Amino acid sequence: MATHVPTDPRYGWVLVGGGMLTIAFQATIFFAMALLLVAIPDDTGWSRAATGAALASLTLGSGLWAPVVGAAIQHFGPRKTMFVSGLVTAAGLAALGLARSPEEIALAILLLISPGSSGIGSLAYYTVLQEWFRVRRGTALSIADSGASFGLMLMVPIFQQLIVSDGWRSACLTMAVASLVLTVVTVPIQRRPPHRLPASTTDGRTERSAGFLDQLGKPLVWLVGLGLATSRFAFQLIAIHQVAYLTDQGFEAGQIASAFALTGLAGLAGRPGFGWLSDRIGTTRVYAILISCLLFAIACLVVAGQSGLLPALWLYAFSFGTALGVGTLLFARQVSEVVGSRSFGSALGFGYLLGSLGGATGATAAGFVYDATGTYLTSFATAAVMALASLGCMWLLGRSLSGPRRST
Repeated sequence: MATHVPTDPRYGWVLVGGGMLTIAFQATIFFAMALLLVAIPDDTGWSRAATGAALASLTLGSGLWAPVVGAAIQHFGPRKTMFVSGLVTAAGLAALGLARSPEEIALAILLLISPGSSGIGSLAYYTVLQEWFRVRRGTALSIADSGASFGLMLMVPIFQQLIVSDGWRSACLTMAVASLVLTVVTVPIQRRPPHRLPASTTDGRTERSAGFLDQLGKPLVWLVGLGLATSRFAFQLIAIHQVAYLTDQGFEAGQIASAFALTGLAGLAGRPGFGWLSDRIGTTRVYAILISCLLFAIACLVVAGQSGLLPALWLYAFSFGTALGVGTLLFARQVSEVVGSRSFGSALGFGYLLGSLGGATGATAAGFVYDATGTYLTSFATAAVMALASLGCMWLLGRSLSGPRRST
């Protein structure tokens, strides 16, 4: 067994590399849904509304499965959970490629792809890496999480080319094979840290592993979940509706595509940069800088839409890309301070559940508001307010953790 193998403490950086690969693959699956929303109706004649509803179930399904996956990682360990999750993901992608109706697509996503991708991506690797890194935890988590930006920049274009050359069904089957290969490559490298320290709570007491239901009675865990919910409300609202807003304001498809590329490029610097900084000045202070970047991005998006100025669009894309995804890993870093390492998986899974509900609410509400008013400006202002609310949650977490333990 891997737990009996003497392990160099520096081996944790090997796991960071594995995390980059799997998180990139997980991100590719999410971004691929937007490509399939065009390819599937064009090929099958199914309505875009029905197809879109089926594909959108990935966000909701991932949130609903997150507590289950987190508990599985906590109970069975990351190696076994990742192995099963990789197989389930492959089965789901194959089922997606063979689906004969939007209903079959929804079932493949909800029952297979959602739990499978949750078990090989950020939730799993955050759980692994927070045990390995006690000092440079923010740096390690953020470097692994930067795989999402690589997925956006490198793997999504490959998936798009597969759709163009071989069709969407073959592209999904190829992704299924890739999931199997990734499982074979990354699962064997899993190791426990050489010196696993007792998990402890914020008051210094040693804490036994607690399950999902146990987390419901912990106010600080709810605070993490609320922070993720309000943060994702803001980010998902902007991410989902940015293209529609810019298109309505007269920007061309090529200009919007270049903004997307800049967003992905900025993420390559933002994720590891913010993580490195959190190791030096503390998570709460870095989160304040992060929210400042998001507020600046929202302002630039509004200015770009109202003025048509390309420099404002570039500033928006860079600022939004710098901040995108970082909030989740900063809250994840605080989870181990709140509940200890042994309860990390179930606690973060609960946070992911609330975060997913918040993200879905923001994106959906903005659509209803636009239909009623014909503008996105009210929704963008709401996103700014929710971003400030998430900062309030992080600040309260920081104050709660600054007593017996240092909030970093």
